[in-house]
Amino acid sequence: MKHSRIGKPPMENVTVMGIGNRLMEDDGVGNDIVEEMKRRELFPGLRLLAGETDMEYCLDELEGAAFIILIDAANRGEEPCSVTELSLKDILKELSFYRFSHHFDLLHGMKQQNYKGDGILLAVEASSIRYHFGLSPQMEEQLPRIVDDIVRHIENCLNL
Repeated sequence: MKHSRIGKPPMENVTVMGIGNRLMEDDGVGNDIVEEMKRRELFPGLRLLAGETDMEYCLDELEGAAFIILIDAANRGEEPCSVTELSLKDILKELSFYRFSHHFDLLHGMKQQNYKGDGILLAVEASSIRYHFGLSPQMEEQLPRIVDDIVRHIENCLNL
């Protein structure tokens, strides 16, 4: 489900959003990646946001974006700390729509709102997800390399 290159959208219409729960160890890595990108002053024309777990905030902030890049932890059975690029359109098309009040995430919210835009999900394979504030030692150690990988994906996707 890798996304093909797109035409170069106006930078102000691209939103990069990290999502995840910082209280669940590596689940919060998307937020840390976006914050590190801000610290490094990368992509000054892009909106870089840490969405955390607040679905309503995330949906509001993503409204009107021509292209969305979500960064989130994954548990896909891949090598820990690896990055996989997935098409948002494909994910939303294949996402089953079961609504449980305690498990209604951003992707389900986007599906419910019939999101028709374009975008990718950069999935960072978690090393550990458990009740713990902060990243696992392995993820913390690999974070600079992961941010570099994410930057390459974004540059390639946006033809920068």
